[in-house]
Amino acid sequence: MYNPQLETFIRVADAGSFNKAAEQSYITPTAVIKQINLLEADLDVKLFERTHRGLILTKAGISLYNDVKYVIQYCKDSVTRAKNAMQEGDNVHPLLKVIPVEWNHSIPYGLLYSHAPSETVKHFLSALRTALRQ
Repeated sequence: MYNPQLETFIRVADAGSFNKAAEQSYITPTAVIKQINLLEADLDVKLFERTHRGLILTKAGISLYNDVKYVIQYCKDSVTRAKNAMQEGDNVHPLLKVIPVEWNHSIPYGLLYSHAPSETVKHFLSALRTALRQ
């Protein structure tokens, strides 16, 4: 759903090193470097300052890092919402979360009340039952 080079970019930025990012990705450092170089070329933006101490994000890199983190999480969330929509009824909005709970309440006649209702509710229910019998 998104460019896999962005995942590599995040790993490199978090690790501060091509080698560490390569270890985490189970690919060679050369492959990581090529992905970052291609990403920088495609975007026409320098994302990292390469120093003898490691890699440092440029201002453009910091901006992209924040946006990419959001985009990746949004993509993962949208897949979760899609899977939830398949499991839930057609009438449930995909952004709603269904949380199973066990309530100590009843819903007769479309009313929600406690199993130990107050006297006012008991009186109302009694009157309602009488009216429904007639």
